[in-house]
Amino acid sequence: MVSSSAGIGGAWVFIKLASNADANSDYNRIWLQAETVGITTGKTVAAFPVPFSGLVTGESLSLALDLGMASKTINISGVLVEQEIKKKFGDWPDASTADAGTDDEGITRKMSAQEISQLLHSYVDSSFMQDQQNMNELIIIYPSYINKHWEYHTGLDANSKLEDAKMMPFNYAVRDAGTVMGLDARGSIGGDDFPTPINSDTGEINGVKGFIRNFNTTFEGQPFVTFTLDFEVAVTIGF
Repeated sequence: MVSSSAGIGGAWVFIKLASNADANSDYNRIWLQAETVGITTGKTVAAFPVPFSGLVTGESLSLALDLGMASKTINISGVLVEQEIKKKFGDWPDASTADAGTDDEGITRKMSAQEISQLLHSYVDSSFMQDQQNMNELIIIYPSYINKHWEYHTGLDANSKLEDAKMMPFNYAVRDAGTVMGLDARGSIGGDDFPTPINSDTGEINGVKGFIRNFNTTFEGQPFVTFTLDFEVAVTIGF
């Protein structure tokens, strides 16, 4: 179920594994019951005070050198709860468990919150070489009124309510009307596409690529496990 009041199946935040290559599948992604999501975009601009600039006017100046650099981090806190994890292992000779069936079928297994904590810690402790472990994409769902053309989504207008909004995956793209340099993308060449609304909980959902820098969990004698997660948006280059 997809709605602006319930997210996707009751979740708003997902971690996607590098092995999630199926465009129409909810396998190989794990949902997080996030309570807070902090998104930080820090622009890096070198600024230099201009010598003697204030001698005549009494107002000193600084020269800013904008090299187009920014750091982007996402901090999430919440709880892990018991859930079903759905996995596909790829076309390898030893990919299947005893009853996993074919790769197209995949497997679904219920795991406790503590099990999921261990699973995620073991996945963070991996590299780009292990695509079944590498959590390289973060999906954050948010409600949206406006499409890539700076027009209201189909069926919406200025009087629409939040519960009628479309669901969109967060990324850093701008509204460009599908052209190379249109609307907000004027002066840009390339870049990510502005997303389209999510209509299915099992369809392809593209988030932001990067890596988990820190993952912390606390066992408190409860059926749930509290967690914090620091995700850094980046293009990972393997060696």
